[in-house]
Amino acid sequence: MGIQNLSIDGTAKISGGEYGTVRVDGIATCEGDLKADSLSIDGILRCRGALAAGTLECDGLATVRGNVSAKSIEVDGLMKVTEGSRIEAEEIGCDGVIKVSGEITADRIVADGFVNAREITGDSIVIRSRRNVFQGLFRSYRSHIELIEATTVDLRSVVAREVNGRDVRIGR
Repeated sequence: MGIQNLSIDGTAKISGGEYGTVRVDGIATCEGDLKADSLSIDGILRCRGALAAGTLECDGLATVRGNVSAKSIEVDGLMKVTEGSRIEAEEIGCDGVIKVSGEITADRIVADGFVNAREITGDSIVIRSRRNVFQGLFRSYRSHIELIEATTVDLRSVVAREVNGRDVRIGR
């Protein structure tokens, strides 16, 4: 294992690696895969590899080219996962914006913010898109998801092509 803890308050470029706690309050660029027990982003993180964490909190801006996996993800800022990659987690909370060019898989998703993805699968999915500080990023103020599959689905202000579930509730 590499450095136990990493805190970035200014500007840094790292090659990747494994850490205990990573905190980004400034601007960080990661050239490879990044793994941490706990990852907190209050600034800007650009990761050109995969991102894995026990807990991941994004109050700032995170752009990831690889897959994202975590036990718990909380997004109050903007998380963008590009190049057909995916997000995998047990729990995802979102009051901000999640944009994924691929799919999201989680046991439980609760989003009052915006979620844009090709596909979302899980056990319980609740998305109630509401206007927030990032509303300027979206013209229609709605989440856009092509396919949603879950046991329980509760949607409001979501544009979806197909929704499959046992207990489905769709609001306006």
